[in-house]
Amino acid sequence: QHDFVGACRLVTQGILQRGLHCFTNRQATLLSDQIFCRTGAVPGILEAILVDAPWDSHELGQFESVTRLKQEVLEGRFEYVDVKHQLIMAHEAYVAQCPGSISLFSCRLHDGSMDMTPPMHSNAESRFREMDGNISLYALKIKDPFPRKRKVLLIRFLRSGDGLRLNAQYRVDEGGEFKAQELKMDMELDSQIAKIQMSLTKEEFVSCLLSNSLLSEALRRNSSFDMNVEGIASDLSGPIKLDVAVADPQQDAANAEFLDIFSVQQQVVFEIYDKDTASYDDYLGECSLPAFEEMSDTPQRFVLQLVAPDERSRPDPRHKDKVNRSEIAGFLHIEASWVFPSNTEAGPIDSLQQRAAEEERRHTGKLKITISKAESLRSADTTITGHSANDPYVVVYIRNEALANESTMPTGFGAGGWRTNRQGQHQEAFRTRTQQGSDPVWNESFEINLQTGGFEKRTKDKSYRFDLTTAQAQRHERDRRVSAVRDLGELHFTFTDDAAYHSTSKISNNTETSSFTKSSQKSLVQSRDLPGNRHGVKVYLGDTIFQFKIKLEEACRRELARDKDELPRLEDDDDETQLQQMRMRISQYETLAAKVCYRYVVMVFVPSRSLREMYRARRAGSTTYESQYRVEFMDPSSWQPLDPVRTFMHYAAAYGFGAPGADAQQLRVVEGTNDYSLRNSRYRRFLQEEQRWRSRLEELNTSKMCFGYAKYLHRRDSQSVEWRPVIVERTETGRDESGMASFRVSYVTAPATDVHTLSADADTSAVLLDEARVLLAPLYAKILGPGNLEMVKLLKKAPVLQNQGYTEEQIVKELNKQIEENERRRRDIADQGSPISKQHVRRLTQRDVHAALCGALT
Repeated sequence: QHDFVGACRLVTQGILQRGLHCFTNRQATLLSDQIFCRTGAVPGILEAILVDAPWDSHELGQFESVTRLKQEVLEGRFEYVDVKHQLIMAHEAYVAQCPGSISLFSCRLHDGSMDMTPPMHSNAESRFREMDGNISLYALKIKDPFPRKRKVLLIRFLRSGDGLRLNAQYRVDEGGEFKAQELKMDMELDSQIAKIQMSLTKEEFVSCLLSNSLLSEALRRNSSFDMNVEGIASDLSGPIKLDVAVADPQQDAANAEFLDIFSVQQQVVFEIYDKDTASYDDYLGECSLPAFEEMSDTPQRFVLQLVAPDERSRPDPRHKDKVNRSEIAGFLHIEASWVFPSNTEAGPIDSLQQRAAEEERRHTGKLKITISKAESLRSADTTITGHSANDPYVVVYIRNEALANESTMPTGFGAGGWRTNRQGQHQEAFRTRTQQGSDPVWNESFEINLQTGGFEKRTKDKSYRFDLTTAQAQRHERDRRVSAVRDLGELHFTFTDDAAYHSTSKISNNTETSSFTKSSQKSLVQSRDLPGNRHGVKVYLGDTIFQFKIKLEEACRRELARDKDELPRLEDDDDETQLQQMRMRISQYETLAAKVCYRYVVMVFVPSRSLREMYRARRAGSTTYESQYRVEFMDPSSWQPLDPVRTFMHYAAAYGFGAPGADAQQLRVVEGTNDYSLRNSRYRRFLQEEQRWRSRLEELNTSKMCFGYAKYLHRRDSQSVEWRPVIVERTETGRDESGMASFRVSYVTAPATDVHTLSADADTSAVLLDEARVLLAPLYAKILGPGNLEMVKLLKKAPVLQNQGYTEEQIVKELNKQIEENERRRRDIADQGSPISKQHVRRLTQRDVHAALCGALT
C-alpha cells in the first residue's frame, strides 16, 4: 500500500475507460482523489506567472505567495505574464503520459527511471531541447515574453491529500530553459500523515467506490452482461429459474394491524344469575362492556342496563330459554380501564422467541374491571312475606368477535367465538361472590390480559396437541412462535428457463453448494396455463433487483389480462368456486401491479447452519429436517434482503442464481413496512446498514453540534483564507452580554505537517472561534438555542406570543422581563451575599427568539 492513491487513480481510470466515459487521465485522477482521499482535496494549479525579475531579487525572495506578490510587489515594479493556461495544458499532457501520477515536470516509468521528455510535441524540430535535464518554455507552448533575460516562473498550486496551498519557483535562463525539478502535487507517501490521509482499508475502498454513482454504475455494467440475447450457445446465455412468492398482495396484514389498533374485536359480557340450591340458577339479565376504543388507562365508571338475550348472546338453553324477556330489569355499575399494549417497554427482537414475544406484546392489552353493584334487579325468589330473596352473582364471559362467523374454530373457542375449556364448556373469565337483595354490592376487581381478536385468530392452534415427548413440545412451541411472525397470504409467480417445464425447489442455494435442495424432491412438470406461469416474462443474470421488480410488474399485468379474458367463460360455466378464486386473483394482480416496484423488497431464503449440516449429512428426509425446514421457511428472519442496485450475477456465487442444472431459486417479495422490520431481523439490519451509509456529515444538526464552515488560514500561502468544513459544537459560555456567540469547531479536512502535532496544532484540534468566523450550514441550527433549561421553557412561549400579535422585538422584551422577575424572586428568597445573588443571568437576544420561532428548539 505504498502508493495506494496511485492505485485508486488507475482503478478509476480503468473503470471510466471501460465504461466509455469521456474523461482524460487528469480528470479521472481528480475524480479519484475526490472520492478516495479522506479530505476530498483535489490537486491542481491555482496560479502561474512568468516574472521579469533577476534570480537574486530581494522582493521575490521574501514573498512565498503568488497572489500577494502580484498585489504588493509586481504592480509597477516588475512585469509579468500569466501562463496558467499553458501550464494546465502541460500538466494534462504529463498526467496522460504517466497514469496514476499527478506531478508536473516528471514522469515515472515502469522501471522507476525518470523521463523528462514532455509528450506535447512529436516531431524532433518542435520538441524541447533536453540539455542536462532542462526544460524549455517552447516545449510548454509558452512564448518567451522576455527574451535574452533572466526570469522566474512562479507556480501556486493545491496539494492532494491535505489540500495545502503551496508555491514553487523555477529560475528560467536567458534561453528560456529551466532545470526540470519535479513539482510534487502529492503528499510524501512515506510520511505518517500521508498514510493517514491517503490510505484506505479494503472495506473503505469498496464503500467509497459504491457510494459514487458514476463509478458504481460503470462498474456494474462492466462486471455484468446482458443475458437477453438470442442465438448464443452457452449455459449462461438463457434466463434463470425463479420461484417467487409475493407476500400479502392485498395488504391483509396491514389491514389486520390497523384493525388490531382501532378495533380490539373482543366482547366482554356480564351475566347476572340468582343462586338456587334445589334447581338451576335463575337468569336475571346481561349487559356488555362498551367498546375498548372508548376506554383508556384511566378508570371510567359505566352504568350498564340489563337486557334480555338475543342472537348475539352466549347460548345457554338451560337458563336463558325459560326467561320472560319482559321481566328483565336493573342496572349494573362497573369501573373499567384498558391499557394497550399492556407493556410499553420493548425488549430485544433478535431470536425467534424474542420476536414472537414482541408480536404478542404489541397485540396484548390489560383490562381491569371493578364490579361495584347492581340496582333494581327483578325478584326471582320471594319469601313467605313477599319480600325479595335474591342471591345474585355476576359471571363474566369473553367472546372473540373475529371468530364469530368462522366455521372452524381454533382450540379454546366454541361456536360464535366464545371461549371454552377442553370439555367444550364456556369458560368463565371471572365470577363474583353471592350477595343478598335486589341491590347487591360486590366491589370486586379482576385483571386480565387480552390479545386482539385478529391476532388470536391468526396464532391459535387449530386443534389440541398432546405432547408425549420433549421434542414434540419444542416443535409445537416453534410452530406457535412462527405463526406469530409469519406473513399472511402469498401470490406465486414462476420464471423459467423453459416455457413448458419448471423445477421446484424446497430449499435454496448457498455459498458451498450450487444446489441445496431436498434430495428426494422430484421436478414437477407444470403447465404454462396455470396462474403465475402464463406471463412469459424472462429474468436474466444481468438484471438488477430493481429491474426484476419491474419485470414482476409486467408479469402481474400479463396475468391480469389473461384472467380478465377468461372471466366471462367462467361466469357462463356457473363454477362458483373457480369464479371466486379468479376474482380474488384479479384483485390481487391489480393491487400488486400498482406498487411492487417501489414499495416491496426482494428477499432470498437463507437456511441456518444446522439445516445445511443436516443436508450435507444426507438427513434431508428425516422428520427433524422437515420440521426445522418448515419453521425456518416460514420465519421472516430466514429471508435476506437483496440490494436493488445489484444484479443476480453479483449474488450468483452466494445463492446459486443461474447455476447449470440447479433447481429454481426461491424468492419472496414483501412490502417493507415498520411492522415487517420488527419480524425480520435481517431486514432490520439491512435498513440500519442502508441508513448508516446514507447518512451524511452535512446533515448533522443537534442541540450540541452541527455541520458548518469556518475560516482556515494557509500559513504557507501568505495566510490566504479558505472556508473549510467543520463540526461546530456549543460552548458552555454560550453568548456573551453583547449577544455574540462563540463556538468550538473541529476542522474536518485540516492539514497537518507532523502526526505528533495533531493534538497540539491549533489548525488540527478543536479551536474556539467567534460567530463571525463560523458559518452554520443548517437553515435553523439547533445549537443556536439556549442551553439553559429555564430559557428553553421561556422561549417555548415565543410562538404563543407571536400568535397574539407580538413582534420579535416585543417578544424579547417580554421574555427578558420574566427573566428579571425570576431573578428578583430568587434574590428575595436567598440571603444577602449568597452566590445566587451574584449570579449573572444572560438575557435573551432577538437571535434566540428568531431561532425558537424557526423551530430550532424542536
